[in-house]
Amino acid sequence: MPLPINLGSLGSWFAGNVSNLSSNDMKEILVLLRIVASVILPPLGAFLAVGLSAHFFLNILLTLLGHLPGVVHAVWLNVRQG
Repeated sequence: MPLPINLGSLGSWFAGNVSNLSSNDMKEILVLLRIVASVILPPLGAFLAVGLSAHFFLNILLTLLGHLPGVVHAVWLNVRQG
């Protein structure tokens, strides 16, 4: 069954609307994407926020101790960076 949406036109619509966003809007979208990554996979969110630093390795330890501590730490890193 074919998709009811022409993905080519969807891509051009998305590209046209993204080019109209200000740099502040793009920054907010990237922070939101980093927070979503933090909830799904906390070390990825921590890495996107601080790179390979002590906070990244602390986040791996916290995630191994339990998913929730890793999520809280990764979200905190991203909000602090934002």
